[in-house]
Amino acid sequence: MVTQHFAYWPKRVPHSLTIPETTLYYNLEVSATRYPNKTAIVYYGREMTYRDLASAVNRLAGYLERSGVKRGDRVLLLMQNCPQFIIGFYAILRANAVVVPMNSMLVTNELRYYAQDSQAELVLVGQDLYPQMIPLLREGTVRRAVVAAYSDYRRGGGRDDRGAGGDAVGRHDGGGRRAGSAAGGAGRSRGAAVHVGDDGEAEGVHALAPHGDGKRGRRGYLDPGVE
Repeated sequence: MVTQHFAYWPKRVPHSLTIPETTLYYNLEVSATRYPNKTAIVYYGREMTYRDLASAVNRLAGYLERSGVKRGDRVLLLMQNCPQFIIGFYAILRANAVVVPMNSMLVTNELRYYAQDSQAELVLVGQDLYPQMIPLLREGTVRRAVVAAYSDYRRGGGRDDRGAGGDAVGRHDGGGRRAGSAAGGAGRSRGAAVHVGDDGEAEGVHALAPHGDGKRGRRGYLDPGVE
């Protein structure tokens, strides 16, 4: 280890750091428990509390697990700066999977490289970037896409989802990792999961955003196949 810089190091600052043995998701869970009503995200005039953020993360993580995402699986994350990126990032970790965040400026050929290199089969993607993913879905490089609408989290973009129940994910064992955007917004069902068949054609688009219309029971992300 290089030590020459220690001669100029502040005397009261340690030469090394003790890395916490807690996960990023655990830190979010602690914040949501200690400060549930404090604002976690402000997005175009709309505030999201730590309670709401943790709730959205758990629901999306539950969907990912029910969709077959297992510990150690890679999940692509392709979005602009938005609440869904944060929700998707923590949800992937909550599901004990590996986050593969990608630059929103990448073109299809570059996205193909990351998808093939990581062997990811699912992508969380913003509506504006979804066209770049279509060729990868058709050719089978990526099998599924969860599409998010940024407007869902703008002020007036959807109903308040505070206190909404959701399908909980299994026990988090700290397996989530980051290598190197996400669910539909609160209220209206704008996000969608695209399932591609063996012939490379889309089999269907399914709503993922939280719902509570009284016909389908408790709020939560809809399972694939629910129209």
